[in-house]
Amino acid sequence: MTTHAEPRLARRLDLDDQAVLFPVLAEEAPISGPIVSGIREERRTPRGVVSSFFSCSEPEKSLLYVGAGIVPFRMQPGDAEMFADSLVSARYTKASIHGRADNVLALWDALEPAWGPSKDIRPTQLLMQCTDPQPAPLTSEVPAGVGSLRLASPGEVDRVLPAAAAMYEEELGANPLTAPYAAAYHHRVYRYLLNRQTWICDLDNGAEVAFKVDVVGREYSTATIQGVWTNPMVRGTGVASSAVAALCRVLRAESVVPSLVVNSYNTAARRVYERCGFDHVADYATVMF
Repeated sequence: MTTHAEPRLARRLDLDDQAVLFPVLAEEAPISGPIVSGIREERRTPRGVVSSFFSCSEPEKSLLYVGAGIVPFRMQPGDAEMFADSLVSARYTKASIHGRADNVLALWDALEPAWGPSKDIRPTQLLMQCTDPQPAPLTSEVPAGVGSLRLASPGEVDRVLPAAAAMYEEELGANPLTAPYAAAYHHRVYRYLLNRQTWICDLDNGAEVAFKVDVVGREYSTATIQGVWTNPMVRGTGVASSAVAALCRVLRAESVVPSLVVNSYNTAARRVYERCGFDHVADYATVMF
């Protein structure tokens, strides 16, 4: 009779691991920033925090986060298969996988036979950072009617929501304001505003939003810039470059290093970020469902 060996599974971390886990997450900034920030916002217990992480050996060498997304922080040979077997055996809901490209693509190779086709794979993204302590302001003039970059307030949710939704649809090809996602997306945008994470430039004295960006994951002296959107009416006029440069000056004045992820094929966005002092620091990848 033929017997099949049980798959080797990664272990879920416990409280004994927390003294090692958090220094590893600090070393993994800025990728770890949004995860740690989200954990703080949820006010989880220490046990609830560590239980979101898995390892095939020790966290310093092997570490996987499983939450709203899946992030393979560190992997050794053979870990991809163990992590994949663990996700499948526990019947985890499919979630986007993102992080350093080599880890993400290795994990997806191991997971794909069980999880089936993805919605999209972006294998050649760039993780970029602006480490210049005093980014210089850009000299290009923005069009008349475009205001300076400022924090948006919760009372402006109805103005910011269309800009956020337009960014989402352009990036992911789906309208987040349709059922059954509308309420959850509205809440997400409002939460960013409430937490002082969304910055905008006004257009025509506030009639519309000219530019929008979110700053999340402010941990370990880093922050992640995401949700960048420029109104089509002012694209190509220097609005995005000026606004991103202004945001970088604010963050660097607070000794925070801004980072972001950009698709390699988005040459216009890459030019904007390079003009603002961002450098390519790691290859990134995302698998979406």
